[in-house]
Amino acid sequence: MNRPYFLWDYDVDEDEFRRIIREGTDVQKAWATSRLINHAKWSDIWKYVTPTQVEALFPKLSFWPKQTREVWEYALARWRCAP
Repeated sequence: MNRPYFLWDYDVDEDEFRRIIREGTDVQKAWATSRLINHAKWSDIWKYVTPTQVEALFPKLSFWPKQTREVWEYALARWRCAP
């Protein structure tokens, strides 16, 4: 199985994870995006999602540690204002 390293505890391979990000319900997309932002390397996050996708799901995302939410809020606000 070609399981991404940030899904060490789930039997989800690369193709299935990408399908969830593309076609899943909002709950599934929020779960997948939360896994990315909490457990993937920064550069790997952007291989799966865009800042726009993160922002659209933001209210449904889980953050660990919880203070990370504030960092992401700040970053998304800055990207929104970027030329």
